[in-house]
Amino acid sequence: MPIVANIDETGSAAPPWTRDVERGARPAGGILLHVLVSRVLFFGASVLGSLLVGEPFVNRDVALPDPKDLWAIIEASAINYGDFNWYGQIAGHGYDVAPFSADIQRNWAFFPLFPMIQRLVTAPAMMFWLPQLTFAAAMLMLSAYLRKTVSSELARGATLLMIYFPFSYVLSQFRPEAFLLLFSVLALAAAQGGRPWLSAGSALVAGFAKPNAFLISLLLARHYPGGSWPRLSISAAGLVMLAAPGLGVAAMCLIMWTHTGDPLAWAKIQGAWGAAFGVTPWRAWLDLLDQPLIVGRDGWDPVLVNWLIFAGLLAAIVGLARRRMWDWVAFAALCGLLSFSNHAVFVLGKHLATCFPMFVGLAIVLPGRDRQTALLAVFVAALTTMGLFNGARMAFTRA
Repeated sequence: MPIVANIDETGSAAPPWTRDVERGARPAGGILLHVLVSRVLFFGASVLGSLLVGEPFVNRDVALPDPKDLWAIIEASAINYGDFNWYGQIAGHGYDVAPFSADIQRNWAFFPLFPMIQRLVTAPAMMFWLPQLTFAAAMLMLSAYLRKTVSSELARGATLLMIYFPFSYVLSQFRPEAFLLLFSVLALAAAQGGRPWLSAGSALVAGFAKPNAFLISLLLARHYPGGSWPRLSISAAGLVMLAAPGLGVAAMCLIMWTHTGDPLAWAKIQGAWGAAFGVTPWRAWLDLLDQPLIVGRDGWDPVLVNWLIFAGLLAAIVGLARRRMWDWVAFAALCGLLSFSNHAVFVLGKHLATCFPMFVGLAIVLPGRDRQTALLAVFVAALTTMGLFNGARMAFTRA
């Protein structure tokens, strides 16, 4: 039961990438092209950043590596993040068995889906290609879902903003975010198509990827097969579908209880990394006043970028509220609130990379060619910068 169908636009000129889906045009090719362009930008910048750091930069002589070395840099960029080895430890040895304590770092913070995938995918080339294919598939399914839920114009704009979002690079790394997005969108698409059991299975898999998967239940509710209020009927398939995202979190609590004696060990262990569980969100504002540019556990995180993204989140929430898309408002707001409640402003952008309601809201508040193109230009520049930073970090790690 879509809450809004074929939303009327503001009358502004449609952005150049908009196609008239109702007249039979197929946007899939355009979406895949943008996915390709955005990944070339990021991984190309990663290669350049890796080459510029160190001795070549000092001598201002950057030699292009041979194809084998070039591919090695690109492959390495897919696993260049701090949590990769933690997932590998779970894949190889399982979760640590010990009474809960946050005095030292443990692998309890990480949900089990990705370690299971790591057991199956061991070749470096597949570690690179699998997230690229997963990201592309998620974007195609999301575009199709949004065209039926909102409008073709908003679907196209929101999908492109998500593709070029500065932190979208996490969806092209071998990490759980891309799989969370894919199975979340698959759950919504299946529910929209009247297949609640497929939706429930997909939502369950998403729940084993990351704890914030439970938010999908907010959007699945609109597709509940038992009708809507006040003519609501009991549907076993519908109830399982709504409960499925939270079952992953429940299963993780059970795993933690059997391994540590504390069912919330997966959340509380964040303190060992300098984060905190359940803190008041306004503590992040106080940190910002103390250090408006540099805040973070290691003293280098460029938090100002995340605060700009937070401003975009607020604007998106306003746009969604204007359309009375209250379930989408709740989804976007809780995404931000959960990040703040973990005292993790420095990873807000990563958390919001999978928050597709935010990009729909941005497309609503930025109608027309000029505004969306301007924001896309900013996103492209920022995504390229993130690629340079990613490559430089790889070079420092090798040094």
